Amino acid sequence: MERSSRRRLLGTVSTLAATAVAGCSSIVDGSGSNDLGDVVVLNETSRRRSGSITVTGPDGDQLADEPFEILPAGRADGGSTPTGTASFVAATFENVFVGTGAYGVAVRLDEKSAVDGVREATGEVRISDTDEEVIAAKVGDDGEEPITVEVETEGAAL
Repeated sequence: MERSSRRRLLGTVSTLAATAVAGCSSIVDGSGSNDLGDVVVLNETSRRRSGSITVTGPDGDQLADEPFEILPAGRADGGSTPTGTASFVAATFENVFVGTGAYGVAVRLDEKSAVDGVREATGEVRISDTDEEVIAAKVGDDGEEPITVEVETEGAAL
């Protein structure tokens, strides 16, 4: 898994507008807060994406199984879904980590949200510092993999 700067991630998401989203513990709030929670799902595409993220802990227990719906990159206008639920470019989930160790992550996109026919990605990431690291699931259409899961760490080389 790639490791990149948490500061870069903070810069990307700290400018986003925020309101609660169904299924999310919180949304990046645009207030400059550096608290991203434990898991963040980012939409780096030009289309709205929806799906779910599942996280299992070091002991194999399921810690999160949450839906998300996020607007296209560059569009944090507080738009709404057909059901009226607010949507944003990034959704965060708090209180997921139970300690250090290996976490399993599965990202599943809804059928209409597939990127180049890809709807799912799974992987394992290692969390060694629960205060300084965050699991970042990124949905993008400009890289080799349409869905990536990585650990973002403050102070890591870009």
